[in-house]
Amino acid sequence: MNEATSISVARKRNPALIVFITLQFLDLLTTLLVFQYGGLELNPVVRSLMPLMGKAVAVFTCKAILVAVVCVFSRRKRVLLFADCLYTGVVIWNILILTALK
Repeated sequence: MNEATSISVARKRNPALIVFITLQFLDLLTTLLVFQYGGLELNPVVRSLMPLMGKAVAVFTCKAILVAVVCVFSRRKRVLLFADCLYTGVVIWNILILTALK
C-alpha cells in the first residue's frame, strides 16, 4: 500500500463508527463498575449469559459481537447515528446508577 492509498483509507473512516466503538468501551467500563457496587444487568441477553460465562466475560462478549455486527453494517449512517444516541443514553444511565450506588 502506498502513501496515497493509506491517506485515502484514513479519509474514509466513519466518525460515527469511532464514536460507537468509544461508547461501547464506556458502556463496558461503567457496567463493570456498576457490578462492583452491587448493581444488576438489565439486558436480558447479557444476564442470561452471565451464569455461563461470568459477568465480565458475558458483557465483553456481547459488546464484541455488537461492535463486529455494526462494523459490517456501518455504511448505514442513520442506523449508526441512532445507535450512538442510544448508547450515549446507556452510558449516562450507567453513570447515574453509579452515583446512586456509591
